[in-house]
Amino acid sequence: MAEETRTEELSVHDSSAIAEEKETRDTTDQQVPGTPRPGSLSESVVPDFLTSGESDSSGQSNLGFLLKYSDFIMVEDRLEFVERVFRCLMNQAVELQAHLICSHPCFPKEAFVHVVPAFLHRCHPYFTYLEFRARSYWPSHRSIPTCIRNRLLELTQKLCIQLERLIVMYASFDILSLDESDPCGFSHFYIGQCLMGPFKVSMFRYCQPSSFLADDEEGLNGFYKCMRWNVERYKEYLEEMDANKKKVEDEEKMDRREPDYYFMCYKDVPWLKAQKWCKEQGNQEIPLGGTVRLWSLGQWVQADPDPTNEDILDWVLCKRPKGLFKLLRCLGPNEPSVSEATDYLLGVLFLHMCMKEHLTHCEFYG
Repeated sequence: MAEETRTEELSVHDSSAIAEEKETRDTTDQQVPGTPRPGSLSESVVPDFLTSGESDSSGQSNLGFLLKYSDFIMVEDRLEFVERVFRCLMNQAVELQAHLICSHPCFPKEAFVHVVPAFLHRCHPYFTYLEFRARSYWPSHRSIPTCIRNRLLELTQKLCIQLERLIVMYASFDILSLDESDPCGFSHFYIGQCLMGPFKVSMFRYCQPSSFLADDEEGLNGFYKCMRWNVERYKEYLEEMDANKKKVEDEEKMDRREPDYYFMCYKDVPWLKAQKWCKEQGNQEIPLGGTVRLWSLGQWVQADPDPTNEDILDWVLCKRPKGLFKLLRCLGPNEPSVSEATDYLLGVLFLHMCMKEHLTHCEFYG
């Protein structure tokens, strides 16, 4: 009798499982193509610290989150695991592109609007982990081997290229906007964050070249931006962290200031002027020609409203702030990769840090 009861229970259980499986399959089949399928990026594949999404209001991982996990996993021991996550993200990006091509005639555009934003947000912690482990530097920080660092930066580069293609494709179907003036647009996307001494550097890639000045539609300014870095200074926090030899997670103790904005831009200039710029920077010779496209690093310098003027009325009445491109370094006629451009910027910041703090025995970074 007991055995019959047990058999009946198993039978009921099996029926419930089959019904549940069918319901799940039906739900999946009805899912809008172009959206990630359940389990396509398994939680068992991506650990909590890569998907927790601890971020600030802009969607970037905050500094406390970075430091919390700086030594959680030794990259040297888990590189294969990190690459496994990379392959999952790359495959899912390809699937999102394929689903859009196959399914866009069958579904309204609204069905695809949230696909890319959700996927980009999922990539944020992974970008942060790669860049933070590969680049971050502060006193007593344990650096990783050069070969591991280069591999992490290579993963960043490849994933960045894939996401850029994904966003541009969705924009070509008029699902997303690449207009920088559109508050819901995707003119650029987040690709990582690192800590460089007193500097916290957040990195962004533009999906297409954008005029340096937002209201310069005809390109009269001449500079077109392709990357941006937000640089914040946390000097007092780092001094305390180094003095106590421990990590302080309370960001209220940080010396938070307005970030500085740096850009990688290109500009088409006459050959003679291009030759002069490159000689001043010690770059390679430029082939003789009429117009040369030069790449450079520069800083946004506020011009209007006057940053020294504390009258809030000036800011309220200003429709759009205006600024100047302060040239810091000419990079030559060849476009640097995302990783190379960030190396150049960190070199400028590290040199500035050494000069400002009168440090000795400093090695130029980049």
